[in-house]
Amino acid sequence: MRYALAVENDLYLAACYEATGSGIMLTTVMEDACSYVTIEKAINVAIQVRHSLGHVPSVIEVEN
Repeated sequence: MRYALAVENDLYLAACYEATGSGIMLTTVMEDACSYVTIEKAINVAIQVRHSLGHVPSVIEVEN
């Protein structure tokens, strides 16, 4: 099992590799979301991105 970060309205946290931006983006495609091997890592990332998102995202279980 892996873990991803979700925000309201079925949006998931994903990495952004563009030259501009914060390095994170939101996606409606769960398969594009970042995923983490441990729940501890997912929680740590959720805490780190809270200022960029305006709130702490939810940690959810995913199978990808």
